[in-house]
Amino acid sequence: MSSNDVQEAESRIRWTNSSKGVCFVCDALANVSRTRLPVPDFGDDDYTYLRSLAFRLDSGGLTLDDLSWKAGAEVTRERRLASAAVYAFTEAEWARVANDEDEDEQSDVMNDNALLLLSLNLDDRGNPFRPK
Repeated sequence: MSSNDVQEAESRIRWTNSSKGVCFVCDALANVSRTRLPVPDFGDDDYTYLRSLAFRLDSGGLTLDDLSWKAGAEVTRERRLASAAVYAFTEAEWARVANDEDEDEQSDVMNDNALLLLSLNLDDRGNPFRPK
């Protein structure tokens, strides 16, 4: 096992929430926070806050509804940051496997990304948080 594999294994957090969607969103938020994946207009405080959002979501202190867009919902820092981070994460994941010969890996990433985007309503064309 390479040191990169060990680092990756150590960085995985075991989420306790029973919702698969919640766990996927938590994992994406924590990953963006840990790796400092480039997200437009993000600063250090935003990356730190993402980790807090992930733990609050996992514990039930926040719900996916608190982070996802719905018509008429208040624009909050939580919604804005979570949406930007999840979208950046899905784009990075797709870029990682786009030229991969492993069709199973591509299918897995496509399915995971679909779940993430649906969880925060980032697939809705009316969502103002959806990148252009």
